[in-house]
Amino acid sequence: MTDDVRALAKKLRAIAGPEFSEATAAALTRVAHAAHSQSLSNIRRDFTLRNKFTLGSMIFYKASPKKDPEKIDAITGSKSPYLPEQDEGGEALTRAGKPALSMPSLASRRGSWQRPVTARYRLGQLGTVGRRRNGKMTPNGAKFFWLSGGSLTKPTLFTRQGKKLVKVRLKTRPIHLKATHWHSSAVAKFGRPEVMSAAWGKELSVRLAKLGAR
Repeated sequence: MTDDVRALAKKLRAIAGPEFSEATAAALTRVAHAAHSQSLSNIRRDFTLRNKFTLGSMIFYKASPKKDPEKIDAITGSKSPYLPEQDEGGEALTRAGKPALSMPSLASRRGSWQRPVTARYRLGQLGTVGRRRNGKMTPNGAKFFWLSGGSLTKPTLFTRQGKKLVKVRLKTRPIHLKATHWHSSAVAKFGRPEVMSAAWGKELSVRLAKLGAR
């Protein structure tokens, strides 16, 4: 914080405590909103957005004035379970927190990689999955089943549609996600002391001017 901003803060706090709290909350909100907007831009730039879920998972809460400045905060981030992995990188996990060891096929996305996986082909919706053992499919009547060998380069999950077999998922090794820093880079950019100081100085000046003490 620069000396001139410290002087403004001291003056406003001495004149009017509530306005000091309001200025602090407004400054934090200003900075958090800038970081939030940058995060959204990063997501649109770096991700393949197949539906509205990813952007819809983003959250932003304004700061509220409080008597104790230490308790004033603004929040930006995401409630998505997978976006933190995308930011930090590392091993991809399922919603159950286990390593993701299969990838959806083109057919499970209705013929386009831009589309989300069809609901009935998602991992949590498959029910009992069969496997071929000793030449027989076990358990009998499973709607989805793993096959391997022959022309298949990887174990593949199939389902039957009439007389046709449809590929649903392919086995993979643990999937490593490259860090995108979609959120952490935005926070680092706008959370710098000089940015915070400038925002706070502006809000302090506005309130001092209204009080006629500028």
